[in-house]
Amino acid sequence: MSKNKALVGISIAAVAGLFLFSFKTPKNDLEKLFSEYANFEGIIVEDVDKRPSTQLITVQPDGYKHSVLITLGSSGMYFYGDRVWVQGKLGAPKPFNGFNYPSFLWTKGIGAVSQRPQVIVLKQHQGSVVKEKILRFKALFASGVRKNLSKPYSEIVLGATIGEKEGIEKNITENFQNTGTSHILAVSGYNISLISIYLGGLIVFAFGRKYNLLLSSMLIIFYVLLTGASASAVRAGVMGFILLLAQSSGRQYAPLTALLFTAAIMVALNPYIIRFDPGFQLSFAATSGISLLVPSWQLGIGLRKIKQAALVSFAAGISTLPMVLYLFGSSSLLSIPINILLVGFIPPIMLFGGLSALPFVGIIPGFIAKVFVWISLEIIYFFSNLNYFQFQISLSVWQMLLLYMFLIGTYLFWRSSRGKILLA
Repeated sequence: MSKNKALVGISIAAVAGLFLFSFKTPKNDLEKLFSEYANFEGIIVEDVDKRPSTQLITVQPDGYKHSVLITLGSSGMYFYGDRVWVQGKLGAPKPFNGFNYPSFLWTKGIGAVSQRPQVIVLKQHQGSVVKEKILRFKALFASGVRKNLSKPYSEIVLGATIGEKEGIEKNITENFQNTGTSHILAVSGYNISLISIYLGGLIVFAFGRKYNLLLSSMLIIFYVLLTGASASAVRAGVMGFILLLAQSSGRQYAPLTALLFTAAIMVALNPYIIRFDPGFQLSFAATSGISLLVPSWQLGIGLRKIKQAALVSFAAGISTLPMVLYLFGSSSLLSIPINILLVGFIPPIMLFGGLSALPFVGIIPGFIAKVFVWISLEIIYFFSNLNYFQFQISLSVWQMLLLYMFLIGTYLFWRSSRGKILLA
């Protein structure tokens, strides 16, 4: 498949998906529970989202297809797999600040919300045994990091390694948002590639290349589940598996083809993510831009790794800009330069931050991670205060698509003028 055909396919699929789902209203089987007080039993089906003053649990009531997102105080002890009895008022989620929160929750199978109902744990260990063990390992890992690193450094490390950012202070989160660096606190293909490099090398060293595909694939699945299996993590995981498969079979890896295949699988399993999941949309746009632009810029140029990382950051920034303006209505002129500046800090933060979870010796790599996090936070804090580089532009969905059509047309013209268009 040529890059141009892949690009056209991506564009048609995106527009068709947005058009079709503009007219589709999903049916919510939880509406019958929308009353003054509902009583039901169910199982906590996702990891508990613990925040400074609250915690969110996702409960699937017995006999229902969709789940309820319940907000509780921070005092109770709940875990994935708990069977609970719930009594309280359920309602439909509401949009806020222009964000279509109900549709976003729908991509996660959540059809109702409840604020501080009565919740009693009846039994434990009622979910998937494998998922429960992975989540308990995640809790143990987070506990180890927090033991050897103080806030906010521990929370930044947890965000960069496993995507857990609920404990990050609001002002720090806003600094990341203002500088366009929030992706550092989310799991992406970059995280998975680093995990594969760090641990994949150990697998080859310990077991040889014969078992590399099997063990590395298991490692990717484990990491995706550990981080909550967000859309961006699943996308990166599937593409990582395709890369491993290509390497083991001696075939050339085509990232655009892999992206299309991955997107087709994910949309088939959950059609609503194409319109309502910002994580999927931004991940898809960034990966498309990287796959198209970086190889083109590298033709005939012997680039070093640091320059390649800078080009990746630049390509991701350009390809996600229309989506960012559509979703958030603002961006910063310094976003791309800041990301290029910080790209070298992510690997040591992940490596030494991850090792800080080790008992007894974790304090040593934890100190190294703290230094890199401190420098990163100082850079982000400095640039977040340069308000005159920030701009507010809110795009409609059609304006966003027109901007993407302009970028695609510019790319095709540039490729054509350089004589680099490759036929299938």
